[in-house]
Amino acid sequence: MKKIYLLLFIAISISLKAQQDSTTIQKNLDVVEIISKKISTKGKLEEVDGYIISAGKKSDVIHLDKMDANLSNNNMRQILARVPGINIWESEGNGIQIGISTRGLSPNRSWEFNIRQNGYDIAADPLGYPEAYYNPPMNAVSEIQILRGASGIQYGTQFGGMVNYKLKQAPTDKKIVLESKLIGGSKNMMNSFIALSGTVNKFSYVAYYDYRRGDGWRKNSSFHSHNAHLNLAYIISPKLKFNVEATYSTQLSQQAGGLTDSLFQVDARQSLRKRNWISTPWFVSSVGLEYKINEQHQIQLKTMQMISERSSIGNINPITSADVITNNTYSNRTINQDFYKNFATELRYIGNYKIGKSNNYLSAGLRYFNGNTKRVKSKGDKGTQYSLNYVDKHYSSAYNFNNNNVALFAENIFKIGKFNITPGIRYEYINSKTSGEIAIYSKDSSLQAQSKKANRSVVIMGLSVEYHAHKNIEIYTNFSQAYRPITFSDITQQATTDSIDSNMKDAKGWNLDLGIRGKINSYVVFDISGYIQCYNNRVGSFKITDNSIARLYRTNVGNSRTAGLESYIELLPFAKIKDQVGDLSFFTSISYTHARYTKLLFNTTGKSEDEKNLAGNKVEYAPDWICRAGLSYAYKGFSATLNYTYTDAVYADASNTMTPTSNGQAGIIPSYNVVDLALGYKLKNGITFKGGINNLTNARYFTRRAGGYPGPGILPSDGRTFFVGMEFKFGK
Repeated sequence: MKKIYLLLFIAISISLKAQQDSTTIQKNLDVVEIISKKISTKGKLEEVDGYIISAGKKSDVIHLDKMDANLSNNNMRQILARVPGINIWESEGNGIQIGISTRGLSPNRSWEFNIRQNGYDIAADPLGYPEAYYNPPMNAVSEIQILRGASGIQYGTQFGGMVNYKLKQAPTDKKIVLESKLIGGSKNMMNSFIALSGTVNKFSYVAYYDYRRGDGWRKNSSFHSHNAHLNLAYIISPKLKFNVEATYSTQLSQQAGGLTDSLFQVDARQSLRKRNWISTPWFVSSVGLEYKINEQHQIQLKTMQMISERSSIGNINPITSADVITNNTYSNRTINQDFYKNFATELRYIGNYKIGKSNNYLSAGLRYFNGNTKRVKSKGDKGTQYSLNYVDKHYSSAYNFNNNNVALFAENIFKIGKFNITPGIRYEYINSKTSGEIAIYSKDSSLQAQSKKANRSVVIMGLSVEYHAHKNIEIYTNFSQAYRPITFSDITQQATTDSIDSNMKDAKGWNLDLGIRGKINSYVVFDISGYIQCYNNRVGSFKITDNSIARLYRTNVGNSRTAGLESYIELLPFAKIKDQVGDLSFFTSISYTHARYTKLLFNTTGKSEDEKNLAGNKVEYAPDWICRAGLSYAYKGFSATLNYTYTDAVYADASNTMTPTSNGQAGIIPSYNVVDLALGYKLKNGITFKGGINNLTNARYFTRRAGGYPGPGILPSDGRTFFVGMEFKFGK
């Protein structure tokens, strides 16, 4: 550890002593040029973006302020339509919980990504329970930054990459700007957004409030949410800037539960559960300092704290078990609660220095993280509304999970002619421990869970290379190791008979990218690449027989390999005459994913001699093809976008069950096609009218079979819905 600190200190010292001329930190803008000021919504991260080096890496930037889409319901199918390979779980039409993935990974609450807002973590526990129960309202987001492949050096323990929601910033040329949106839609959906921002001398501010409610497309799926945010910044001196942020979000959603395949075919909007609810109060704060040492070197210190929870109550038995009434009353519901407390601080450095005539860049940092998750379960009341009334006045189970993490990382761009060569290294020290009671019978009687402690040190290395074949075209490749520690869910027992492998290993692997991107004149923008991803030591459960008793045993069950292609092509035929005829854009976003297990332990009988290795099976929730296409047109104040989405069929389980089970929890998930239309018209006085139709053809489809919450069973996606409203923005 001391050696790594010493190496970082030496590297920064050399950089600080290098050229001290007036050359500022350069940023390559050629490849991120916005081709059309009106309708182009996709770009890429700059080679040096703030304190991050992204040269030679696969990146996407989606600009929401240029988009015709249903932002009021966080419709990611429209918002991320131009990002090839993004797989989306559309099991909650309210858009409160977003589930996205890439390259054959699980979309479950985006947990394979490192999810950030303005550069700091917002997931439950990025190390131990990385599910994103909170996501910012898209009305408040200026752009979404996505980094895939070689993102582990900068962002640590994940396989999917990094997603950063960059919120709207204060205008530098206006003292006060008022922005307001009011949108209504199907099933009593209503969204109200209001924001104030501005800059007064050295002080700037952003404040917004977003309220959303609706009855939901399915029965028993009502929801409401509140989101508030405050960002204050002050320039203390020409070299020192201070800012503080605070976000509070709370939502309550009724969970309609799952369906069997036969129920889905009869009526996808029906619901057999009306007593299931979830609420996720979420508070995140951040304090930041930026210090400009000189024109070549600057540092940033950012500290965040999160205090949040996830609380649900309901009947989550298989949907084939009715939520019956006995003696004029329902049975007791089950309460599940998680309480999260996280603290993290990151110190980042960015600098440039010369070797000969070339400007080279060093990005380095130090991160400390502490996360604590407390999970409790108990018997709830017999009512139908949301409540957290503990009938027995004590928990039936309670766990604690704690993570401490120290990380040190550095990347350096060496510019050699037309090449950018970027090696990187990250060191992680992780200390994890869990304790608690799997079953609490009374105040004096309980069954203790297996207490576990784990200390490990991990080194992740990567190399990115970028070749500028032309001023507007570059070839890029990268190789990076990947790592994901065992999560809270992996090491907690779901039943008293379950057991967990005490020698379970963390997941490890690597990612390789090779691609070409750029533009041809002003008419074509493209990014075409291929990749290979290795994911070893996947965690799962299979049956074993112990003293003639079959039980679930959780361990490392398999390895997988994924190879694929990701292609984005945008045509702008009117680029040079758009002022006369309008701006037209046609894009295709296509991905092919070949995700297969190379090792998969499986047992269907409970007998140890029947254990099988199902190597060659498809990875669950990994569609072979995801094809999206869109047509956008803008002329003067009018704009319109038509999007088409095709997603291939997938298996819902690793054993590749084809015929659906009677409870709807396993089986094939058929392919589906969806069409969306969004329109806008902006008046000269700053008022814009918005509207659109989601799922224009009223397709019936689903993207998820849930084994537990919020199902179990098929979770249907929304049919045809509409939205309409207005927005305005004034400032002085």
